[in-house]
Amino acid sequence: MKKNLISFIVLIGIFYLLIGTCNIIETTYIKNAVVDSVEENIVIFKDSEGNLWSWEKEETEKEYTPNEKVKLIMYTNWTDNNSFDDEIKKVKRGY
Repeated sequence: MKKNLISFIVLIGIFYLLIGTCNIIETTYIKNAVVDSVEENIVIFKDSEGNLWSWEKEETEKEYTPNEKVKLIMYTNWTDNNSFDDEIKKVKRGY
């Protein structure tokens, strides 16, 4: 009985881990963009569709330069059919 209970708890833990991993994969995507402008610590990116995205850069990040190529790791906010409420989660330089 005790062994079955432990096995059940382990399986539930693995199940939740898999669900969490799937949610991360399903709710994020990569968007190629270029730096459009930089004002102090706010960086504006322009994606390939012409949409503008803002990002507050961290003080430890290197300065961005106009036309620098980046990859934006985007969060969907659980609205896959609407990208206008998506958020930048991370910026990777180059693509």
